[in-house]
Amino acid sequence: NRCRTITRAIQRHDVMLYAERDFRGVINIMRKNKRCNWYDCGNLWIGSIEPSADHVFALTDNWSSSGKPCDWGIEPIYQRLKAIDLWSNESLWADLDKEHEEAEASRDRDRKNSMESFLYDFRDQFKKTFNDINTTNMVK
Repeated sequence: NRCRTITRAIQRHDVMLYAERDFRGVINIMRKNKRCNWYDCGNLWIGSIEPSADHVFALTDNWSSSGKPCDWGIEPIYQRLKAIDLWSNESLWADLDKEHEEAEASRDRDRKNSMESFLYDFRDQFKKTFNDINTTNMVK
């Protein structure tokens, strides 16, 4: 009865999701899927599309199959689905682009700072080396 209640609730989020109880008594959230299996028949390979189930998460204290069983309510389950579901994350690519641009800007700042510190460390040597060169008549 609990699995049916959870299944009805999570199918509002995605109709391919359902809940089932495993051999330990833990309720797992699964996703209906199809998988192509290939079979070798001598010189001929035959493909067969068969239904399969993908594990999404378990209703345990740490949301993994290795945790202790925990009786979560519908709202925490629904919030967990929203948090981990990449299928419904519309801003995923925008977030990835933003992270990439921030990382690139950070690398540029690091490069600039390391070059500036290098030049500052060797400033006295450059002054001594180019002390005798007259730069007023040079073409700029």
